[in-house]
Amino acid sequence: MGDHGHRTNQGNCDSSVAPKTNNKIHGFNKSIKLKYVKLGYHYLISNFLYIMLFPLLLFTITSTQFSANTRTSIANLWAQLEFNLLSVIFCSLFLVFLSTLYFMSCPRKIYLVDFACFKPEPNRRCTREEFVKLSGLTGIFSEENLMFQKKILERSALGQSTYFPEALMRTPPNPCMAEARKEAETVMFGAVDELLEKTGVKTKDIGILVVNCSLFDPTPSLSAMIVNHYKLRGNVLCYDLGGMGCSAGLISVDLAKQLLQLEIVLPKLILALVDSRECIMMMTIADLLLSTALSYRLLSPAALIDLLVSDALSLPHYRITYSRDPPPLVHPNSYALIVSMENITLNWYFGNNRSMLVSNCLFRMGGAAILLSNRSSDRHRSKYQLIHTVRTHKGADDHSFSCVFQEEDDTGEVGVALSKDLMAVAGEALKTNITTLGPLTLPMSEQLLFIATLVARKVLKMKKVKAYIPDFKLAFEHFCIHAGGRAVLDELEKNLELSEWHMEPSRMTLYRFGNTSSSSLWYELAYSEAKGRIRRGDRTWQIAFGSGFKCNSAVWKALRTIDSANEINNPWMEEINGFPVHVPKLTPILL
Repeated sequence: MGDHGHRTNQGNCDSSVAPKTNNKIHGFNKSIKLKYVKLGYHYLISNFLYIMLFPLLLFTITSTQFSANTRTSIANLWAQLEFNLLSVIFCSLFLVFLSTLYFMSCPRKIYLVDFACFKPEPNRRCTREEFVKLSGLTGIFSEENLMFQKKILERSALGQSTYFPEALMRTPPNPCMAEARKEAETVMFGAVDELLEKTGVKTKDIGILVVNCSLFDPTPSLSAMIVNHYKLRGNVLCYDLGGMGCSAGLISVDLAKQLLQLEIVLPKLILALVDSRECIMMMTIADLLLSTALSYRLLSPAALIDLLVSDALSLPHYRITYSRDPPPLVHPNSYALIVSMENITLNWYFGNNRSMLVSNCLFRMGGAAILLSNRSSDRHRSKYQLIHTVRTHKGADDHSFSCVFQEEDDTGEVGVALSKDLMAVAGEALKTNITTLGPLTLPMSEQLLFIATLVARKVLKMKKVKAYIPDFKLAFEHFCIHAGGRAVLDELEKNLELSEWHMEPSRMTLYRFGNTSSSSLWYELAYSEAKGRIRRGDRTWQIAFGSGFKCNSAVWKALRTIDSANEINNPWMEEINGFPVHVPKLTPILL
């Protein structure tokens, strides 16, 4: 069941197969040498600071240890400090205040306590043959378009055990509001029930609720349905995200992160600013720093203090006082519940526009619930820590905006049209996203190589120098790429130079569950956990694409080794021994 030994052997070749010519042996040996040269270079650059500091520190210690001059200097300094005790105390207190300000104003760490993926009942399974048969029984699709859907399914890489909502498996189908609500409740409550059971968290402790579903937005909202069902507290903050496509799950994570970190704990000081007209304006230092930090993310704590002091000195009169009742903190020690899903019932396309029929063939029933926490006490029991979130929006470009578009066809049927430019648009969004993510995650060795090739090509005009693609395998151990379809996975595997092992969670999720929209990333992470691949310190890159057009990333760091034997409620555990499976390029559908 475990998959621990694989990572150390990913690049090994089968030694039982002898090469036909000596040239191949020479090329193989050369590539091996280059591999170790690159690893050595990576190690040298990554540890350059430590390598340089060690001899400098050694020199400093040996040149100053126990010298008479040093002892005399220390004695003189102490004699001077005895006559300036007040200055010493003031400076010490000021340093303590600045240190407290710095550490307390740092954003809180966000932990992923656990997550749960909904696994429908076996009677919701829909084979490829059943799908084609049900489509034919509707009497809506032309013979040509039935064959078109059949061809899409044969090349889709979907397996025989994906799930469909009950309303669409009836003859005739019954897509209505009641059935859509039933599907939403089944998915959401199923995932949340499992999550609460796994974590033991009480519903009254949940302070933030974020629900994302692109194409189903009822009244009352999906978040209101959860509040009503679980009787959440009255001051819970609820957010519903709609129309954001398959990347909305990571947008929900980023939103929850921003809310959980929207707390700055500072001394209970209030700055009373009094103008010449005796109009008093009260502003807490926390509010001032918070508003400034939100506007200028790159300002350091020292810069914030300078801004605070300069603003205060520029006023006619000012004074600093203590407050017994400061404004309440925003979200201290909170839990954020995220529910990611898509609704199929009301969004199955009943028409003959081929650009809209592709979605029918790929999207399937599924959902996930995720619990985030900003409590430091939750670190020991959490699975992951959120390190980075990077969001990219290409909606300003018309082609990007319209490549995934919900509209009516010529007969008035509503569907989601996929443009032929979709892959090109996704590629451009990916480039922008990794350009931002790379400096945050890549080792310095990769960044230097990238900058060097960029300067050679753009500045020195050396056209023979190829563009360097950073090796993201040095930054991440695991990749969870949205299982939107085989073409998307093939393209990212090629562009990021990933191995079959790295792509396995995404391909097996597409095969077993289909495209479950924003929740697919969590089925992929659950696959890696079920395989026993997640070890303490491992970094996982989740990346998803969505309408608009958007490309979003999240980086997680494992806080502990995940024991697959303890993952009882994992949706893969009952069948994980049967994976991975070989998925051919073409799987004929026999009717």
